[in-house]
Amino acid sequence: MDIKEAVIAALKEVIFPELQELKKDIADLKSGQAALHARVSDLNAHLVDQSRRLDQLRTELKNDIHQLRTELKEEIHQGRTDLGDRIDKVDERLGQTRAELGARLDKVETHLVQVRAELGARLDKVQGDLVARIDRVILDLIETNRSIARLYEVIVRRDDYQQLQERVARIEHQVAELRQKAAA
Repeated sequence: MDIKEAVIAALKEVIFPELQELKKDIADLKSGQAALHARVSDLNAHLVDQSRRLDQLRTELKNDIHQLRTELKEEIHQGRTDLGDRIDKVDERLGQTRAELGARLDKVETHLVQVRAELGARLDKVQGDLVARIDRVILDLIETNRSIARLYEVIVRRDDYQQLQERVARIEHQVAELRQKAAA
């Protein structure tokens, strides 16, 4: 049995301390694993909490978005209704304004027709007066031309008379010269 004991003693001396170290390392690993397991459990709990919070936020956001959509739809509908009412009022005002302007234009047109008729009558009267004046001026011009023609005749006769007087004076002068020559 010596060999058996020697092998056991050798094993105790070499392997047991190694086994003791391995047991110690395994115990350290187990305590580290327990701490790691506790940390993972804490992380899982935190992730579950965060997931729950995200679900709550998602639900709140969905509700808020739905509420905003509803409010926006109502405001848009109200805005469209208000805008439609405004457009109808403006259209009505435009129709009234168009009718008023049409009535005013009709009055202005009627007035212009009256003014045109009055001006036409005045122009006809002025034209008649001008024609009468022109006729009188023409008659006056004819009479003036006759007077000028008579005056011209008188001037021509006077010219002729003066020329005759000059001629008679020359002839008398020549006759006097001839008498003087004949007497001399």
